[in-house]
Amino acid sequence: MIVRTDMITKMILSLVFCISLLSFSIIQTTIGCDIIMRVKSLTHTPFHAQIIAPDGNSSEKLVFFFFLNI
Repeated sequence: MIVRTDMITKMILSLVFCISLLSFSIIQTTIGCDIIMRVKSLTHTPFHAQIIAPDGNSSEKLVFFFFLNI
């Protein structure tokens, strides 16, 4: 009986950990993604871009986009 209780406890703790990790990931994604953009380059040279929201907020860093067209 002790072995089963130990296994059940480990399974419950594992399930709680997975649910909390999933919840944290969902919250961070919803907080961190205000604007989602897809940019496509027609050249093979990298370029720089800075994202500016309609309310005037801009990204802290320059975002480097480089997509190869094959």
